[in-house]
Amino acid sequence: MNSYEFILLYKGVIGMQKPYKVKVSISLDENVIERIKELAEEDDRNFSQYINIVLKKHISECDNNSKTTI
Repeated sequence: MNSYEFILLYKGVIGMQKPYKVKVSISLDENVIERIKELAEEDDRNFSQYINIVLKKHISECDNNSKTTI
């Protein structure tokens, strides 16, 4: 980042970008949807945010398990 970009960032002219999200369509069992909605509400998140968190956690656990088995 050069000094000009830093000044723009500091002044709020440009912002740090969040990772890009891609829309997908999936089919889920109705009971899974209802439970995820409940858990998301308890965590004060929307449905999509909560599914993203659950999937990231699962992927991380899978990655950790594959490293320990090698």
